[in-house]
Amino acid sequence: MTDRRTSAGSDPLAWSQAQMSDATAFVDHLVEGADDDCLEAPSRLPGWRRGHVLSHLARNADALSNLLTWARTGVETPMYESAARRDGDIELGARRPAAAILADYHDANGRLGRSLGSLPASAWEATVSTNSGRSIEIRELPWLRARELWMHAIDLDLGPGFADLPDATCTALVGFVTENLTAQPACPILRLEPDDGAPAIDLGPPNGRGVPAKTVQGSEAELLGWASGRSDGAALTVLPEGPLPELPTWL
Repeated sequence: MTDRRTSAGSDPLAWSQAQMSDATAFVDHLVEGADDDCLEAPSRLPGWRRGHVLSHLARNADALSNLLTWARTGVETPMYESAARRDGDIELGARRPAAAILADYHDANGRLGRSLGSLPASAWEATVSTNSGRSIEIRELPWLRARELWMHAIDLDLGPGFADLPDATCTALVGFVTENLTAQPACPILRLEPDDGAPAIDLGPPNGRGVPAKTVQGSEAELLGWASGRSDGAALTVLPEGPLPELPTWL
């Protein structure tokens, strides 16, 4: 496994591109040979079958390709036409046979990869807006794709859990999830304290952060599962002893 302390290293773009490549390969391996019964089974996301997850990943790849078009041309090209269109496309996509869902997923990955590979050097400095309205530099895009793939690989519920991800990946995902939680007014002031060598993270609004009332301890993978709403945190320890704090939805 990758040492978590090396995470982005000296070249964040190269690291995020490697993460995207590794995450794509991880999902590809999970769904290789999936049949109708497999993709019609429930995922870990309420109301979504595995086919929904793969259809979402395909549409996300196309949405990110739109942002690359924006960076390349300077013409504003939103990720999605609308939230309703996005949701409708995912739902329709999930109703197809497994072979069609898989072909769509792989085709969308290919389009995104080719678009990234042909991006002019000057376009890497472009700023675009995500679906949430957040402005980002286009160089952030490979990590946006990587984290979608890593998180939804677990949501597919095909065996692997967060503990099966590389250490540096898990650390980066914890940072992403907790950053989103901390930005929400309802986030409690508490400390997440991994017991496996990863750095501790304080949650809660910075301007209101004092000594954390609670510390939640456990493996980094268990903390990620709980913070992202993917697990109930039963394996975690709370200090002082008591129930786990209530967290807002992270995204």
